[in-house]
Amino acid sequence: MTFVSLVPSWHCALSCLLDPNCCVVLTFANRLATSQCCSLVGQQLCVVSAGAIVKLADFLLPNSRGDLMRMVAHHGAVCCNNINLIMAIVAVSMNLLISGTTCVGTICADVEIGLWKQCVKPSGSDDWTCEDVADGASLPFAKVDDDGGTPKMETLQGLYVSAVVLLFLSNCCAFGGYTSNAKIACQISGLFSGIASILFLSTAIWVTCRTSVPEPAGWNYTYVYLWIGWLLCNGSAGSSLKAAKDCDQDTPDAPHEPETTGGKV
Repeated sequence: MTFVSLVPSWHCALSCLLDPNCCVVLTFANRLATSQCCSLVGQQLCVVSAGAIVKLADFLLPNSRGDLMRMVAHHGAVCCNNINLIMAIVAVSMNLLISGTTCVGTICADVEIGLWKQCVKPSGSDDWTCEDVADGASLPFAKVDDDGGTPKMETLQGLYVSAVVLLFLSNCCAFGGYTSNAKIACQISGLFSGIASILFLSTAIWVTCRTSVPEPAGWNYTYVYLWIGWLLCNGSAGSSLKAAKDCDQDTPDAPHEPETTGGKV
């Protein structure tokens, strides 16, 4: 005699796994899936939907779903932090703030200006001449205030370096998410990334409003990265806080017990 469970039930699937005389039959779109292992004679059949299998997995591995969601968010934060840090180091160290050709009268020269050095060469020449940014130097092509003052390179250097340091600290804390103190590590990482994003955004706005770069020279990677760093830090902060939140979801909701009816075939 073969007994069939007419209502999909994850409890049925669990009990069937423990019974060698029971055969599980899956249902998809309310249709029975053919199973060669079921002879339909002398066996108890357990008709189980795909959704019931998910509930069964949650019952057998109660922490699997929460762990998976937490690790996805955490891996995303770590990858975003690593990529962001590499891009930030390139931006802060290379002469890529402003580049192009500038002319004074009939004399033109190619320039490459960074946070720490300024390089120039006559147009058509291959010999670059570089020098460190002088103490108290103004931003290149800075707008003059009404009182005659100009924004300083020291301010830009301080804001940029502060943001990169916060990004580095966020990256270090993100790896703490692999330890037993994952929640607090992810929270601190998200905090550092959030503050770094504010610094990147404020620096980008400040530089944009306080300078006017003439053509054909233009902004280069160091300036563009300020906006990219702002977006990446926001993404990293969101992923870190999501991972920290998921640390509290170690136990999924208990599955509802469906009513079952039995019948004979």
